[in-house]
Amino acid sequence: MTAIEIRRINESDKSEWQMLWPAYNEFYEQEVENRKTDRVWQSLRGGSGEPFGFVAEQNGRLVGFTHYFFLPSTSDWGPRC
Repeated sequence: MTAIEIRRINESDKSEWQMLWPAYNEFYEQEVENRKTDRVWQSLRGGSGEPFGFVAEQNGRLVGFTHYFFLPSTSDWGPRC
């Protein structure tokens, strides 16, 4: 079995991310307009804030991704993921 590499998302991942994105939204039973998809991608790549993203890559192809952000915590001084 080939190892899976986990790394930060980068600009060259866009086309493969766009192929995985519809299945992600289908799983969560949501329909997402193209403008929302564009905004999410720009946020992931813009470096101006959240969400942040990682991808899973195997044999040079994206096989998954995660998006994450931080929220204030009521039980700690710092934010939680």
